[in-house]
Amino acid sequence: MSKQAENIVGTILAAGQSRRMGKDKLMLAARGGQTILEAVIATADASKLETIAVLLDEAREIAINKAHEKIAYRTIKSGNMAHSVKAAMDYAAALSASHIMIILGDMPDVTAQDINRLMEQCKIAPNAIIRAVHDGKNGNPVILPLCFAKQFKAQLIGDEGARTIFEAGHIVDVECSAGVLVDIDTPELYQTYLRD
Repeated sequence: MSKQAENIVGTILAAGQSRRMGKDKLMLAARGGQTILEAVIATADASKLETIAVLLDEAREIAINKAHEKIAYRTIKSGNMAHSVKAAMDYAAALSASHIMIILGDMPDVTAQDINRLMEQCKIAPNAIIRAVHDGKNGNPVILPLCFAKQFKAQLIGDEGARTIFEAGHIVDVECSAGVLVDIDTPELYQTYLRD
């Protein structure tokens, strides 16, 4: 019988350069008055995750409203998504986590229920990569078992993020809300998000 997931550390990746947006997308207004990043943090805080870290660059650390008690903030230098994912794995490993959940800082429509569904599936299949999907399309967040961290880190390249490691292990897809497909990378996507 598989051992249950003991310690899932949630990490919110927020150190990207927003190149396609042309300005800092995470500091743009979300629906409801918060910034996009603050909306993502609030969702993670409302989930069943007990340990959550926001990995962000120095400018965002100064700007962010740090109102959530169970959220830790870590400043990192990140040239691309691979650097951020590796830093997130290192952070979770330092906490002796069994798993890491990668949450993207530009996805404000992910719900706490989505995060909780992924965590429940991780208990059932602790040696699998757990991936959020909606209507047959791959989304985020994802949960990675850290027993494969060395293998995963060897496959991380550039801005591909965790996509490059999906060939590395068994994947279990979990049907979630449409929010797991909504990332805000361009001005057009931001306008679509505001209209919805």
